[in-house]
Amino acid sequence: GLREHAKRLAARSGAVLVEAAVVAKEGDPPADDVLGGIRLRLKQDDCAKQGWVLIDTAMNAETALALQQDTRLVPTRVVALAASEETCVQRLHHILHDPVTGEIWTTMPKSDTLRKRLVRRPEDQMGAVKEAHRMFREHLVGVMEAFGSSDGGARCIEIPADGAPLKVFNDLVDFVERPLPLPPPAALQA
Repeated sequence: GLREHAKRLAARSGAVLVEAAVVAKEGDPPADDVLGGIRLRLKQDDCAKQGWVLIDTAMNAETALALQQDTRLVPTRVVALAASEETCVQRLHHILHDPVTGEIWTTMPKSDTLRKRLVRRPEDQMGAVKEAHRMFREHLVGVMEAFGSSDGGARCIEIPADGAPLKVFNDLVDFVERPLPLPPPAALQA
């Protein structure tokens, strides 16, 4: 899924993988900053030197705009991996959680005892997945506008994520590694 694609992309490019949900749990960010701990993390030396790949499934127009307006943090590329609601429901339907060990299972274990204690987490239930997908689609419009999706796909793009994982990753790499277009001649003279 998203996390696996981001990990592979960060490893391929030598960039730092930053997960917004993890950053939010790690510190006590300024309350008046919509980016919170993300801004602090992205300005650390390793991110500044190596670049970064940010996973932020809760991104909205306000946080996207704040990131876009910080000249030291403007992303070079913005990719939204967008799967259909049906794909999300189907992929999460097979995810089970062991409340005793905390392990995630994608196949049924052989042990009858273990099988009986596996549960589907509330956020993986069909209704919750559909609601999360609806919110993602609702917020995505503002995020893409904040990052300039009107640039013809040069810096900001939505990649369909319903296909085979290897194809999705290859589409992601093709977009991220493609050279940025030159600015229009008028912008060069200004």
